[in-house]
Amino acid sequence: MGRLRIGVIYGGRSSEHEVSLASAASIFGHLDRTRYEAIPLFIGKTGRWYIPDVLPTTESAGAVIQKAREVSPFIPDAANEAHLVPHPAGDTVVTIARDTSVIGQSVDRAVVRGLSLDVVFPIVHGPFGEDGTLQGLLELANVPYVGAGVLSSALAMDKVMAKVHFAARGLPLVDHTVVQGPEWDHDPDRVIRRIEQQLGYPIFVKPAN
Repeated sequence: MGRLRIGVIYGGRSSEHEVSLASAASIFGHLDRTRYEAIPLFIGKTGRWYIPDVLPTTESAGAVIQKAREVSPFIPDAANEAHLVPHPAGDTVVTIARDTSVIGQSVDRAVVRGLSLDVVFPIVHGPFGEDGTLQGLLELANVPYVGAGVLSSALAMDKVMAKVHFAARGLPLVDHTVVQGPEWDHDPDRVIRRIEQQLGYPIFVKPAN
């Protein structure tokens, strides 16, 4: 039996893009290459997918974030594009290698190939990765993947709805209150007074999703 082919999806459009690079580097560094063939699927900050020639190297998230601040991200035009097939198919991903020597002429040339994956390891942090959207895309394609499913991913990214479900199951919750955006925009002082009356200090303020 040959090696299982694992697609590692990383990067993404969220503010946690650089943290995802560090997480992906750890996965690539620890996979048993005698059992698994790792296929990198990088999502740039614009949302476009690529198969890079070079894998991310193992660094701390802090080092990756600092490097990103100093060097602008760059994806060469000649990089292989990757497109997940959004339905069950023999090929999980379609790659496009464009011939840049003829781009701009009357006919552009490209080499299109199919790539099959046995399982996908999504390691995209934050929105469009951990919130059920990427999991839903993989469900459409009928591709097995690592981690939580669509519903649990979506709930885990929405603190208000998560608390609703926790309470319905009788799980203990800390005292909390929810502030809607329009409520704050209309009268922030009133919101602050309500919070002080209901919770007092100290308090933690967190975005709901």
